Amino acid sequence: MAGTLISPKVSGLSISLQESRILLKVLFYTSLTAYIVWFGDILRNPSLLLEVIYGNKGATYKVRETYETMPGITTLTQLSILYSCLYALLPDKDRSQRVMLYILVALTTFRAFFWSERLALIEVVIPIVIVGCLAVRRGKARCIVSLMPLIGIAGILILFALFEYHRTWVNHYINIYDNYFEFVTSRVFSYYYLALNSGAGLINELGAGQNTPFYTLQSLYRLPMLGELIYNYMEPGNPTRDFLYRFADPEFNNMSGVFTVIYDYGASAFVVFFLIGFLARITYRSFISAELSWLSLMYPIFFISLIELLRVNYIFSVRVFPVFAFAFAYCISKFIFSRASR
Repeated sequence: MAGTLISPKVSGLSISLQESRILLKVLFYTSLTAYIVWFGDILRNPSLLLEVIYGNKGATYKVRETYETMPGITTLTQLSILYSCLYALLPDKDRSQRVMLYILVALTTFRAFFWSERLALIEVVIPIVIVGCLAVRRGKARCIVSLMPLIGIAGILILFALFEYHRTWVNHYINIYDNYFEFVTSRVFSYYYLALNSGAGLINELGAGQNTPFYTLQSLYRLPMLGELIYNYMEPGNPTRDFLYRFADPEFNNMSGVFTVIYDYGASAFVVFFLIGFLARITYRSFISAELSWLSLMYPIFFISLIELLRVNYIFSVRVFPVFAFAFAYCISKFIFSRASR
């Protein structure tokens, strides 16, 4: 919270309209290629998709086993987040850019349903929703925007209900819960309070700030080729596995985004939270100004990380790393070329 109280005036690393159009194409074709590499072969096995649609037992797990992720390649699908952010902020959108967005949303919806990854769809939709809310400043629509926190909770429940029916309800939980509504509400809310409970238990049983950071360096540990070397050198162990198998249920493996940072850094965790709040404030100011800049594009990432803080450590997750890496590489390249051209 202290970090958000500071509101420095930062213009950000601006992006011209010409750059934005090129960037949109680069982001789209990179994401599209990654999706084709990941799910291209699924067309050869449509029967497996039909099993998922019909809710056959274990079908979604078969999909995960058949179409495994490829570190460094399939991770590039996350660049669709940047596409959505840039598209949302772009003042003048043409037909081709809208078509590319529809394609990415369709692919992400396919991923959310068949790969059971609802967060991927939320990541792509959130930037467009936020920009839409900012654009509404008067009338009845503004009243609706003021209710967005409640609408968002209802939206999460609906999204979970739509995608979870075929994955776990018909396969298992139909025999445990009295009705589907009870299953959806209890399951969704349990994600959050169980994550907090597990995180608190992690600190209580394994201590805090006493080991090599594990949770905040996940992206480094999972880098292609280098990740294993870094992990073996740092030797952080696996506190999630150690705790869950000894004290909890391995099925519920979220440890919250609060306690994981405390586990890694102990009392120094407040510095990390301060920096997150500070950066969130900077990106927010840039975003609401509707300027095309890399700071603006980063705000939806911080927004999602804050609303998911109780459940997962999103800002340090592997999901976000490609976005930050792409932005950093682009800005560094632009800086070097601009200096060379002087």
